[in-house]
Parts: sequence; C-alpha cells; structure tokens
Amino acid sequence: MILSCSNITKAFGTDTILKNISFHIEEQEKAAIVGINGAGKSTLLKIIVGDLPADSGDVGPRGSGPGSHAGRIQPPDPSI
Repeated sequence: MILSCSNITKAFGTDTILKNISFHIEEQEKAAIVGINGAGKSTLLKIIVGDLPADSGDVGPRGSGPGSHAGRIQPPDPSI
C-alpha cells in the first residue's frame, strides 16, 4: 500500500468540509479526486502532503497515527 487515509475529518469554523474520508491506494493503481467546486479536493490533498492538519484521522502507509503525514512530499529544489 502506498497511501492510506482513514477517517479524515476537517472543518473550517462550523463548515465541515471533509467528514470520515477513508481510502487506500495500492502500488500500480491509478486514482483521481473529482468533485464540484468547494467539495474539499484541494483541502484533502493539502492534508495528504502535510500542508494542512486534519482535525482527526490518519494519513500514511497503513495509517500511522492521528495527524501523521508519513511520506510527506517535498517540493522540488528550485536551485537545481
């Protein structure tokens, strides 16, 4: 398994954007995140890469603890 998200929840004030989102992606699988504007796609991706903390849930290979961001993706080095 290369990515696992378990029970991800995120709210901004009283607006719950993501509620109990769970999925896993295995090696060689393709995945897409689709939805209408404001559905929480960018918020979910920011949580996955560690730019935004989830209010609750696990992110990482096989889940690795609340608020964890195992395998955080680093931006490319602009000096290269």
